[in-house]
Amino acid sequence: MLALLPVNLLAATLPPAIDPAGQNQDLMRREEKIQQREQAEKKPVLIDEKPVATSTDDGAFFVLKSVRFTKSEILNADDLRKVVGPYLGKKTRLSDLNKLVAGINAAYREKGIFTAAALLPPQDINGGTVIVRLVEGKLGELVVEGNDYVPDTYVRDWIRNVQGEQLSDMTLLESDILQFNRVNDSRLQAELRAGKGFGLTDVVILVDEVAQNNFQLFVDNYGYESSGENEVGGLYRRYGLFNGSDRALVYGLVTDGNIAFSAGYNTPVRSTRWRVGSSVSLNQTEITSGDFENVLVNGDSSSITLDASWLAYSTPNFWLNAVSSAFYSDSETTVADEIISDYSITKLNTGAQFTWYGAGWQWTGRQLVSWVSTKNKAVVDNDQAFMVLSGDTTAFFRPGNTNGYGLLQLDYQYTAEDSIPGAVAYSLGGAASVRGYKAGVVSGDSAYQISLEAHYTGWRAFGGDVDSFVFYDAGEVYSTSPSQMVQSVGVGLGWHNAAGLSADFTVANAIDNVVPDQDDVVFYGRFSWKWSK
Repeated sequence: MLALLPVNLLAATLPPAIDPAGQNQDLMRREEKIQQREQAEKKPVLIDEKPVATSTDDGAFFVLKSVRFTKSEILNADDLRKVVGPYLGKKTRLSDLNKLVAGINAAYREKGIFTAAALLPPQDINGGTVIVRLVEGKLGELVVEGNDYVPDTYVRDWIRNVQGEQLSDMTLLESDILQFNRVNDSRLQAELRAGKGFGLTDVVILVDEVAQNNFQLFVDNYGYESSGENEVGGLYRRYGLFNGSDRALVYGLVTDGNIAFSAGYNTPVRSTRWRVGSSVSLNQTEITSGDFENVLVNGDSSSITLDASWLAYSTPNFWLNAVSSAFYSDSETTVADEIISDYSITKLNTGAQFTWYGAGWQWTGRQLVSWVSTKNKAVVDNDQAFMVLSGDTTAFFRPGNTNGYGLLQLDYQYTAEDSIPGAVAYSLGGAASVRGYKAGVVSGDSAYQISLEAHYTGWRAFGGDVDSFVFYDAGEVYSTSPSQMVQSVGVGLGWHNAAGLSADFTVANAIDNVVPDQDDVVFYGRFSWKWSK
């Protein structure tokens, strides 16, 4: 019946989910949300030298009358008096002297000095006077270890606060390491070791590199019903392509009626805390199922994105990035070989994203402001220019050392413009959206969605770890037609083993009816294999 409609009327009836650029944007948004679930913060650790073992032979008691120190250029008389005062004039044994020495070492640490130590040399104690030797060593070398493809020189560029003869403040070294870890994919740790010469202490930077080559193959049913739900895809990610801390990605996906390809590259700008990148994507869509199956609906889209981020603020438990990007896409949709839409879209984004975490919890968020310009070359006087506000946040909480954790995800988009193109519209439904509905079941100019999950990870089966969970999803879209709300509840199961095999399943029940002949229960599943070297 639809095949008998004039093309111009048929174009008006096409749902937003058929727009190839819209499908491409949904695909990128979906994979981004899946990757967000897999990311975990790795806090750097600063490892101090193990304390020297002390003797358990306390010897005889004596009254401590005075303590003589060798010359110090770091601790003044008041610093030493505060440590020694509680022991003077009291009965003392060797164990008490060891505590006194430990107190002096703590005074060094409070000043941020890790290359100095107090020692109790062998001696005969006469008249209640004890001699304590202060060894105020100097920095030896800055050593970089554990790196294969990340250059030593690149790591050294980030460690700015190991200079001179003293490591004057260990917190500054930790700050350097935190900044490196928050801009780069590899992770640094630091430890102190005895240097080659007497009184020298080396700072050793340990580099934990990510595997340089990463492959993933997957099959799932996450696709659109109109162009093929069953998907086969793969990606290859390469780290250290040119400079040791850059990364490149190639991604491909095929369904019955859809072929998608994307490639991207991102690199740090030396040690400036900037990263810049670019990506391209191509998408070909053919409607192979549903009401429009017999009217030859086809679409092509291509896009290019330039992006940049800058670590603007960093503390041990919080950091903030300034982000910006420029996006351009072309998309064309045809019905019976006649062009019904030919969009070019330019989008400029700017905003910020943050991460904040503590013991057992982490919260991340992003807020963007976008300026969008669209032009439909198939329609006269149909240009649009408008602003879009969008954001997302993810919160993770694990109570104590339990096997359970909670996860919250929230996304939104708002614009005052009506009837915006599919490439910048917001759709709901799908494996990474409201899971009780088919992908792209509803779409609108403005929207929000929220997911609440409660997980339990104390299971093992078939040689792998199991993550079971229950969830509630909800979302609402707003456009020229009345708003539509969708909600679902369900259960999920994730499984993975050490060989890189994984499986993820969800079964969700839709609460709201929004389309005719809607399925009450929707199942999503993905099998994947990851290999790294």
